[in-house]
Amino acid sequence: MAIPELSRALKSSVVCILLFCAIIGVGITVLMFFQAAPLAFFIAEDPAVSSIAASLIKIAAFFLFADAMQICCNGILRGGGDTAHPFAITAFSYWLLCIPLGYVLSGMPLPWQIPIPADLHGPRGWWFALTISIIIVAALLSIRVKKLIHQLSR
Repeated sequence: MAIPELSRALKSSVVCILLFCAIIGVGITVLMFFQAAPLAFFIAEDPAVSSIAASLIKIAAFFLFADAMQICCNGILRGGGDTAHPFAITAFSYWLLCIPLGYVLSGMPLPWQIPIPADLHGPRGWWFALTISIIIVAALLSIRVKKLIHQLSR
């Protein structure tokens, strides 16, 4: 294979991998979001526990889509020899964003009596923090993959 053909093949492979991950991720997200109550019933038959589980499953649905995308992007970048940037992106997002945000959204005491909506307190707050941080990781890794594809196109 000539170099331009190899470049096009690699670019097409990356696009196919991302498209496949997006399709699977959307399917799982839709299934989990709209079937949260029946899925929660498998966890617990108690209506109170099932209700809490259903609300967490709905948040987790979006987490799983973003997680699928970031896993694919991370694998593509690793295959392209880029390991330092994905490490920095994930370390920043999880340690400097997710943990402090999770602390705040879970209802832990804040300085200066800053109010946080009560419906975010507890597990929902932590899941929102996890979801927000993994969406940021997926977006930043996607940008990095786009740069890799651009480099392959040259």
